Amino acid sequence: MDQFLYISLGIIVYVLVLIVLRKLNYLRKERYNTCNNCCPCELKKPLERIRRNKLDYFINYITFQIYDFKRYKCTDCSMECRRWDKPFGGKF
Repeated sequence: MDQFLYISLGIIVYVLVLIVLRKLNYLRKERYNTCNNCCPCELKKPLERIRRNKLDYFINYITFQIYDFKRYKCTDCSMECRRWDKPFGGKF
């Protein structure tokens, strides 16, 4: 068939998968009673922001900045991860 059709369908499916993953809160910041941004490990310790690297900017670029991933590091287990959060939409 037409190559343009395959590319268009691929892009549409990719965007739909990104939207579904966002609705399912995939890789979103976890909130618990102890802190607003907790490590996904069993300890539930707070995460600290660390500097982004080029791969993080590339991931934000290929996800059309739907997520705005930020890089974090656990204060206890030293695990590094990417998390996103919904932007603040304060009242006018």
